[in-house]
Amino acid sequence: SRLLTEALSAAERQASVRWVSRVKLNSALVTIVTDAGRANGTQTATVSYDGQLGHLTVELVNGTAYIRGDAAGLVWLENFTLDAASAEAGRWIAITPTEALFRPTTADLTVVSTVAELQMKSPVSSISAVTIRGQRDLGLVGKVGDVPGASEKLYVTSTGTMLPVEAIQEGPGTNSSVVQLSSWGERVTVPAPENAIALEVAWLQKS
Repeated sequence: SRLLTEALSAAERQASVRWVSRVKLNSALVTIVTDAGRANGTQTATVSYDGQLGHLTVELVNGTAYIRGDAAGLVWLENFTLDAASAEAGRWIAITPTEALFRPTTADLTVVSTVAELQMKSPVSSISAVTIRGQRDLGLVGKVGDVPGASEKLYVTSTGTMLPVEAIQEGPGTNSSVVQLSSWGERVTVPAPENAIALEVAWLQKS
């Protein structure tokens, strides 16, 4: 789709984007707020699962990831053991690119990685335009890259530079997500946390 290519190419050239995601994953509900820049980014996540809440903050600064969360957030989102999560809750923990946890932790913290998540697999078709946040936006529908049984609707601005404003993914099964994108090109400043401690592999659950 020419429209998809144009919108994603324009998005990749932006200095930053804010995206807010609401995800239903099996019986868990996850809300994520991210300010993604060219190389740095910051993210807060809240998970609701089995009557409990978990929280996690992630920062990407100069090639290093920093995480801080409560015990539930560290267990559910970073795969910590319960003992380690309880002991390290509330502390900034540094994760370097050599750690296996680095890549999944920072997956959507830059503009380019965020835009990559919006990519759709052919065939991509046009759907009816809708009004989102007061402006009329063009719609596309297609399949999600490597996720069998998942589909995506992507809405992009119809005037000026074509940029994504909302993505709705459904499947597989009852899983779903709604991502709203805004504040394209605004400055993102992420200072490195002070007194961060290094991640220890022994804190993580064995897969």
